[in-house]
Amino acid sequence: MVKKKNTRSKKMLSTLIIAVILFNACSSVFANSSTYQLPLTKLTKFNEVVNYDKDAWEETISTKDKPDDWFDGDADKIRAKNKITFTSMYPTKKGASTLFFSMFSSFIPENVSLLLFSDPEIEDLISEEIDEQYGKYEIWMVYREVWDYTIEEFKEDADHSDRRQFILKDPEDYRDLLKDYNDWVVQLNETLKNPNIIISKVGKEEFLWDLIINDLIIASPFESYLHRLIEELNLNNAKIRGNTIILQRNAREVYTIEAKYGDQGFQSSFIVRNKNGKIIYEIQSSDSRLLVYTISSVTIAVLILISFIAIKRWKRIHSIKINNIGISINNKNIVYRLRKLMKP
Repeated sequence: MVKKKNTRSKKMLSTLIIAVILFNACSSVFANSSTYQLPLTKLTKFNEVVNYDKDAWEETISTKDKPDDWFDGDADKIRAKNKITFTSMYPTKKGASTLFFSMFSSFIPENVSLLLFSDPEIEDLISEEIDEQYGKYEIWMVYREVWDYTIEEFKEDADHSDRRQFILKDPEDYRDLLKDYNDWVVQLNETLKNPNIIISKVGKEEFLWDLIINDLIIASPFESYLHRLIEELNLNNAKIRGNTIILQRNAREVYTIEAKYGDQGFQSSFIVRNKNGKIIYEIQSSDSRLLVYTISSVTIAVLILISFIAIKRWKRIHSIKINNIGISINNKNIVYRLRKLMKP
């Protein structure tokens, strides 16, 4: 009887230990999944326009708003390329004012920009007030050298040097940043009280669209980061499929944007489809790692080919030598036999 109790106690203890181990493992997994990392490294990214159906574009989107209005340079020409070199990236904290004036610059009218930023003292004062009210955000700061889309050879110097890009460490911070910015806009408009100088609030869809069109970089794990980004912005016209954001938009007709992300956290492809699912515009990306891999592969292939030819030649020469030796031996045997026959 005592033995049975001991056995039962051991089983219960073993089950408890296994449960604790599994709980700790699961806790570790969940803890890791909530911590995002930036996998981006120093490299050069190339984007190439591989598809542009001008007629379908004009029918779906606009005759005035063209791809080169979305992207700099010759983005409305097939085979046009741009180049982005990532020179540095590091974690830091930035005041809300820096993010407001950088990430929302396309939404601030020119006359308001002149008013806010023409005088450095006024700009500093406004920045201090914004940072004091809205605090700082944890981000990754990324510096890039950017060449515009072109069908020609790239110039030696970039069209945009030391261009900054901010990646928020937590996807929910995009929601908070948008909320803070719109709150500041309301306060600024009330302070100015001038119908000719006004800033409009930014909607969630327009905010996401602006992020995508400006080459949003995301952190790993990518699918989790994207899902949380869409959930926090609470968008009904956006969904995530793997590492791809699919955003539905309206122009002349409904169209969709598909922005797919690769293992470095930047876009590996950008596709526009019309209401029938037909691709009317497409950009595909590659990076300098692929170029190095291709060169290495070619070099290895050449070395293998040279080695194969050398080995084959050595075998042929070696075979000839053996045959010559055989012939020489045979000749000697024949001479020996002839001499033997000729002896009296």
